[in-house]
Amino acid sequence: MDRYKEVVSLANQANLALADRNYQDALEAYTNALKIAEEMERSRLVAVLLNRMGQVLQVQGKIQDSVIAYESALRALEQDTIFNLEDVVNQLSQVGKGYAVSDPEPVPDLYSAKVAQTLEFDENDQTLAVKLWLNIGNAYLQQPQEKPALNAYEQALKHPQINTNPVLKAYAIANIGEIYRRQGKIDDAEVQLNQALALFEQYADPLEKRRAIALLASIARDRGQIDKAIELYQQALALYEKASDKLGMARAYASLASLHLMQKQFTDAQHNYQRAIDLAEAENDSDTLWHAYWGLGCCQHVAGELSEAIDSFNKSLKLINFRQEDLRTDEGKVAFLENVQDVFEKLLTVHLELAQTGTQDYKAALDVAEKARGQALQDLMSGRARQRPSFIDTQAGSDTQSHQFDVRQSAPATQSNSSKGVGIVPKAEADRQLLPLARLVFYVLSDRTAIFAVTPDGRVRGHVVPLGEDAIADRVTHLRRALNVDEVNRGLRKLGSVPPAKPGSTPVKLETLLQDLYAKLIAPVADVLPTDGTPIVIEPHCSLWLAPFAALQLPDGTWMGDRWSLIYAASAYTLNEIRREPCYTPLANSKILAVGNPIMPMVPDRDGVKIELQPLPGAEAEVKSIVELFSQQQYTLLIGQKATEANVKQLAQSHNIVHLATHGIAYGSDPLASLVAFSPTDHENGLLTAQEVIESSSLPADLVVLSACQTGLGRITGEGMLGLSRAFLVAGARTVVVSQWSVSDDATMELMVAFYKNYLQHVNKAIALQKAMQTVRSQSEYSHPRYWAAFVVVGAEE
Repeated sequence: MDRYKEVVSLANQANLALADRNYQDALEAYTNALKIAEEMERSRLVAVLLNRMGQVLQVQGKIQDSVIAYESALRALEQDTIFNLEDVVNQLSQVGKGYAVSDPEPVPDLYSAKVAQTLEFDENDQTLAVKLWLNIGNAYLQQPQEKPALNAYEQALKHPQINTNPVLKAYAIANIGEIYRRQGKIDDAEVQLNQALALFEQYADPLEKRRAIALLASIARDRGQIDKAIELYQQALALYEKASDKLGMARAYASLASLHLMQKQFTDAQHNYQRAIDLAEAENDSDTLWHAYWGLGCCQHVAGELSEAIDSFNKSLKLINFRQEDLRTDEGKVAFLENVQDVFEKLLTVHLELAQTGTQDYKAALDVAEKARGQALQDLMSGRARQRPSFIDTQAGSDTQSHQFDVRQSAPATQSNSSKGVGIVPKAEADRQLLPLARLVFYVLSDRTAIFAVTPDGRVRGHVVPLGEDAIADRVTHLRRALNVDEVNRGLRKLGSVPPAKPGSTPVKLETLLQDLYAKLIAPVADVLPTDGTPIVIEPHCSLWLAPFAALQLPDGTWMGDRWSLIYAASAYTLNEIRREPCYTPLANSKILAVGNPIMPMVPDRDGVKIELQPLPGAEAEVKSIVELFSQQQYTLLIGQKATEANVKQLAQSHNIVHLATHGIAYGSDPLASLVAFSPTDHENGLLTAQEVIESSSLPADLVVLSACQTGLGRITGEGMLGLSRAFLVAGARTVVVSQWSVSDDATMELMVAFYKNYLQHVNKAIALQKAMQTVRSQSEYSHPRYWAAFVVVGAEE
């Protein structure tokens, strides 16, 4: 058979499979056709097939795979001299791919370019690149990633061939209008959509106006022009029906229902959500379905149909779980889960109401709270991003290399010591039975905060306090201000304009704030928590990630950190996954990489603030004191110029404890840019970012200590704290010790030395930090909580 005819035959097979919604068979047929097209060296045919594969993947909800297919199609077109796309394709990769977080709303019905009936027509289509840019933009906007989506639409408009097809031009302009609406540029959005409508009026079938009219209805809704919005939705629905466009009808009904819900017109909202569900199920439109089920559940909740509401919310969550599994980056997963967080919260609210009335216990509410948190981290840890790495064999000569940077010129390990083997885990260690821990789980809603105390044997005590997100954030802000934690810093100097603190009410005494937060959040469930020394797992939520729980006070003045040793976790699941993993090596055979006081690198300006990193003599003294606690064969010390990023990355593979006493900077606006500072070289800037840590091959560490300022900070999400601590856990670390604020150089040295002394004695990181805090606090000059309460243990206690 002629090779091209084989491609056509396979494409026809794919079309038949698509008609039956057999997407896997369609993709297989297109894949086989693609191989033949590549062998034929027909780059435009390759691009056509990749475009079709991208559309199939997008229908399946595999958005990131579809983007890869579309972008690969553009690169295939680079080989065609008719289109000089190399420059514009390169521009796409330079656009920041930040994920937008917004309130839940129905997915818009965007304009997209459909494939032609024949491969021959598509292959000869001079606007193929334009259509690919449109498809790329739509896929990115579905993520939602507004910046690359806008860039793609703009590239489509810049392409000279778009002027031969005014309808495609209208598509790109209308979709840009939707981005402007999302960005709050309502007037600009309306201008774009009216321009698109003018082109449709002149060049297209009247039915083509339906999507633009639906988008204009959303603008009217955002402006509070309710009657106008309803009128426009109804106009759009009439056109959708004439076009037999069930997918578009489903999305328009969901948008109309959302408007009714916003207006508290629950009967109309429920009716239209149900219509949206019926149509979206027929079209297998999961993005519309999850929102419509959420809205239906909201209506049922208001009507007192609690069982029905729970069922609707659970259906929504099932679709959400399927959707978020396709996202592969931490920030992407977190942003998507933030966008759908209201589904979890509505379901949690229903369960809390049932528990408070005695209809059911708090266990069901706790299950929902757990499912709502740590899912992105869970996926990353259980997937390829967190593999179980092994140590590099450092015997017979390699040890000498691993210690060449030690300023004390430690001798390499003896054969007898090496035979104990870093990374060799005795069977008893791997099979050890972990003691169950008690847990304090928090979930902050807009109008209340749920508190769950879980005993080691699994009993659940629940309590709800009438303090919502704003009230909790206000209390934590006042507490941190009273602690004066922004004034104490470890060699960090900010130059230039720094926004002043918001004016508050009359300052409240620190002791009052600490006792009040304990009374509100801990006291109602404290009687079920163990008193036998069992560590307590703290699972914070929202602003509570910034609260120093160890410094909270009981009415008699006892510190919470004295009553219980504390561990922090994003969720019970992620902590249990880490605890079930055996240690990389027993503590007695540990090797520590201690890094202190590097030559400070330059930090780029960010958000109009210049940062100057000062030397850290206390950090140098700190690591020198810490390694004295280990034998010469067990440590490598990097200070000053030797403390480079390359050396740390290399040596971390052969040390199961990594102690970094240097500067850390947290960026809430871009948490994956949060960094740890090392000595710069000709090839490296000395700034190890959270993004680089996540992308690293592995980190076989039982313990990573980030003895620096703000290393536990980042961006607060429902998923936890996005930043350095999370990055090191994803990379493979079992435990990370990080700080919640800028720390004192001298006090931190005292705390860290005491921490390691107690860790080596008690083999428990939570207890070690507890006792280290007590040691530092016993010194009069460091008795204030800001000196000893900054650090927390995240991850396994052993």
